[in-house]
Amino acid sequence: MQLSELLLYLLILSVFCMLNHIRSEICTYYQRQYLMKKTYLLFILLYLISCSDKDNITIDEPLTPLIEVQVFYTDDDNNDLKYDIGSDIYIYYNINIPDALSRYTYIGNGHYQKDSSIVSPDRTYKIAQEGKTVIRVEDGNVDKEFTLVAESNFYKNMRIYSYHPYCRDTIKELYIFSP
Repeated sequence: MQLSELLLYLLILSVFCMLNHIRSEICTYYQRQYLMKKTYLLFILLYLISCSDKDNITIDEPLTPLIEVQVFYTDDDNNDLKYDIGSDIYIYYNINIPDALSRYTYIGNGHYQKDSSIVSPDRTYKIAQEGKTVIRVEDGNVDKEFTLVAESNFYKNMRIYSYHPYCRDTIKELYIFSP
């Protein structure tokens, strides 16, 4: 039994004894005042002991939105999913890749070109050993539209696009490359 539980038990026992004492005897005015003060003091102590750190409520700051991207591939031999480790993930803000860049040519490393105009990704990430990457969205980009592009490391020149109008909450993407 913890010390706080023991103290609580003793205080409750004392309160019951005092209440029994008050009931069994006729007290004078001063005795009643004395007992009432003790009773109030005991209730205050009970209240203070009953408070614990577990009851503290903290208000967390708003969470930074995350983009969790998993990339897999399947090969010709079987349909087992394997991590596409080393795949590139590109983020383009304020661009819907399939629409905006339909007349552009992909030149590699996330870059698109049309004449002398080159569009580059705003952010570049790699898929780690566990087959995923987690991206924190900066405050200034939460309400921006964006396109995610995954470029397979296993299948060269193979890409998957996904468009998002904003990122206020966590987004989970799963890309699977297959022949």
